[in-house]
Amino acid sequence: MFKKITTPQLFFIGIILASLSFSPFILDQTLVPRFTGLWILIALGLLNLSIKRFKFYFQPDPILFCFFAFTLVSGLSIFWAINKSEAIFSFGKSLLSFLCFLGAVLCLKNNKEQFIFFMLKFSVALFYVGCYFALWQLIGLQSFGREDLYQVTGINGHKNLYSSFMFLNLFFLLLAFSKLKKLWKYLSAVAIVLTLLLFGLLMTKAVLLALVISAGAFVLLYLPGKYPLSQLSGKKATITSIGIVVIVVSLFLLLIPSVINTSISKLKAAGDNVPTSVKLEQERLILWDKTYTIFHKKPMLGHGAGNWQVNLPDATLTGLWRGEDLNYTFQRPHNDFLWVLSENGILGFIFFIGFLILILFFLYRTLPRFASRKLKFEPALCLSFIVGYCCISFFDFPRERIEHVVWFSIILAIGYDRIKLEEVIQSYRQVTLSSFFTYVLLFISLYFIYVGVLRLKGEFYTRKMFDDKNRGILSEVIKHGKQAESFAYTLDPTSVPIAWYTGNAEAMSGNYMKALQDFKKALHFNPYNRNVLNDLGSAYVFENDVIGAKMCYEESARISPRFDDPKLNLASIYINAGDYKTADSWLKSILHDSERRSHYQKMVDLALHK
Repeated sequence: MFKKITTPQLFFIGIILASLSFSPFILDQTLVPRFTGLWILIALGLLNLSIKRFKFYFQPDPILFCFFAFTLVSGLSIFWAINKSEAIFSFGKSLLSFLCFLGAVLCLKNNKEQFIFFMLKFSVALFYVGCYFALWQLIGLQSFGREDLYQVTGINGHKNLYSSFMFLNLFFLLLAFSKLKKLWKYLSAVAIVLTLLLFGLLMTKAVLLALVISAGAFVLLYLPGKYPLSQLSGKKATITSIGIVVIVVSLFLLLIPSVINTSISKLKAAGDNVPTSVKLEQERLILWDKTYTIFHKKPMLGHGAGNWQVNLPDATLTGLWRGEDLNYTFQRPHNDFLWVLSENGILGFIFFIGFLILILFFLYRTLPRFASRKLKFEPALCLSFIVGYCCISFFDFPRERIEHVVWFSIILAIGYDRIKLEEVIQSYRQVTLSSFFTYVLLFISLYFIYVGVLRLKGEFYTRKMFDDKNRGILSEVIKHGKQAESFAYTLDPTSVPIAWYTGNAEAMSGNYMKALQDFKKALHFNPYNRNVLNDLGSAYVFENDVIGAKMCYEESARISPRFDDPKLNLASIYINAGDYKTADSWLKSILHDSERRSHYQKMVDLALHK
């Protein structure tokens, strides 16, 4: 029975699961279910291939090499990442992207018409499914204000993510309008109009900018009869593409940091009399600046996949007013390129940029080969949407999400397929991979299914733990926290270690030794979290380890200068030691008034003025 199911059919089901899977019982209802579901379908597809003793035949080229090399660097970075669980999960997403790209390339090679028509019809159906959910979410809004619109998520986890996914889907809707007939053509036309209306309603700036850039790029690519650089010979084309990669990498390493610093200075000069939206843009620039700060600490290899959010506080939270005063946590830098640069270093970044530039450059070289505009439509549209999506990636974080990874990989595969058909890139001799390769990939797939199941379990029990915490049931907080933890899940969605919650529950239950062990474990998983450091310092105080407590408090105060608790705790230590002068300096560095600060200040003033 299983032999009757084809691998392309399983791949199609995987695309559906990656777009629609969700679970109401976990914290992030879409991310891990789609990750796990897609890996399950990949495993089934590989099992199907192994049963049929399928052998892989392909011709390597610079594009494929760069994508593979980036994926490999992402996997190797697990070894030097601080938090292994996040690195493993992030590598799983990178590998999914690579395998989906290869899967789409194989489907296009074997039966392009079937694959394209499935994607076109599914994109139309998927739009209406997402629109249905978005409509109900819109009906439930009290107003159409900026904050209220964040509740419109469609079939995605966030308003901006819904908008960026609709942008990807728009590529297929436009193709559907040009290729499909009768009812499907009318449905796609209506879907295109509604998509544009939703863009205008949701007002996601990165997507609107991408839409303008894509439209402009399409006009420039579709209309002209001459294409500069397109007629270069093979060797000259390769040298030119490498030169473009070097220029782009240099821009990110040299020019963009300077532009960011200048922009931050101008916004700071404007003072506090600026709208909240401007403050948020300033915050984004500060995030980018701090991303460069942590990048410079490990420039060659980076901090490891999925570890940006762990390392960010090491650059301090100064300037991030929501992070310091509202205890808001930042999980991504709102720039996929800087995200890759900080986590995978210059080496991984070169391969990442190289892959995108090579796809764009060689796809551009195919355009003069089409005699009619009708034939030119698909490659021109593909190229313009890749450029537009790169624009979104510069201001947002679409590579975090499985559905974005899958659909963008398919668009890239369509472009790559056109490049290979037109033979505008030099390929190396054909390589044959034996069935052993299939078994290795199958084993890797089973491993990531296990990782996905553990993360589903982790989020399920973390949600229960939060409910127990709100109800004040300490024993259940500890129980569910321990059930949530595994090698694949150590942080909640805000990068706070699960062990920190159980440590606080143990401390409030009077189990100070257990609390100390949990806080140490939490520090291992996130060594720059200000709350973990502060509470570990307090645990050291109970154990009379004053030196350890001071180190933790001072590091917490360094990371977040507006965080009062570690400074008050340090003042208490120095008051108890009779060092009133040092205690006074810590009290004077506190930015907020409190009863505890006033009490300590009176004690210090009395001692200093005897």
